[in-house]
Amino acid sequence: MKNKTTEIGPHRDDLVFLIGDKDASKFASQGQIRSIVLSLKIALCFIYKHHTKEFPVLLLDDVLSELDEKRINNLMYMIDFLGQTFITSVDENMVSKEILKKYQIIKL
Repeated sequence: MKNKTTEIGPHRDDLVFLIGDKDASKFASQGQIRSIVLSLKIALCFIYKHHTKEFPVLLLDDVLSELDEKRINNLMYMIDFLGQTFITSVDENMVSKEILKKYQIIKL
C-alpha cells in the first residue's frame, strides 16, 4: 500500500515461451506470437472450467488482424468449445462466410 502498486502476482511475472529451444520473442513472427498468446488464453479458459465447472467469458480484441487464414480458422474452431466468446474486428471479411454463419455478428 505504501508503494501504491502490487509488488507480487501473475501480472508481474515475465514469461518466456520457447519454440523448440529458442526464445519465441527473438525470432517468431507476429502471427506466431499472437498464436502463442491465444493458446495461453484458451488453456486458461479450460483450467478455469476445470476448477469452477463454468467457462469464463472470453474477450478477444482485434486478434484476427495478425493471423493468417489457417490460424483464424483454427481459432474459430477452438472457440466452439469455450462457451461465450466476444471477438472484435474491423474487417468481418477476415473470416469465411461459411464460418460466420455459425455466429452472431454485431455491427457498431
